[in-house]
Amino acid sequence: MIELLENHHFQDFAEKVTTYFAGVPHEWHKDGLAGKESWYATALYFSFCTANAALCVEESTAHGRSDMVLITQKEVFLFEFKVAAQEKDKDKLLDQAMAQIRGKEYGKKYQNRGQPVHLLALVFGKEERSLLDYRHDLM
Repeated sequence: MIELLENHHFQDFAEKVTTYFAGVPHEWHKDGLAGKESWYATALYFSFCTANAALCVEESTAHGRSDMVLITQKEVFLFEFKVAAQEKDKDKLLDQAMAQIRGKEYGKKYQNRGQPVHLLALVFGKEERSLLDYRHDLM
């Protein structure tokens, strides 16, 4: 999955995430996991950890706390996760996530690395139990 990000294949990354969550048994959702941002963040955290990735989670900055930061040798990827109660809310939540990343300046501390800083908003669906959509931008 990290290779997809490093090669800027963001749509392929999103499709892979969707495929992974499609394989999660419905019995695992009885406690309402699909409605919790931490469920999706944890799954991606473990996925990145198996690749020995450099990760920072719930990283405090001067203005807030980013959900996850993946640091590769060439680039930085900042993630903000949101969960939509209804699919129709996904665009609003994507807007909110990107505004949060920018407004709270999560990427500012990485600007002096001389590497591209990618901003990624991922919105998951509570009912769909998967990734609904994503948005990518460069800082």
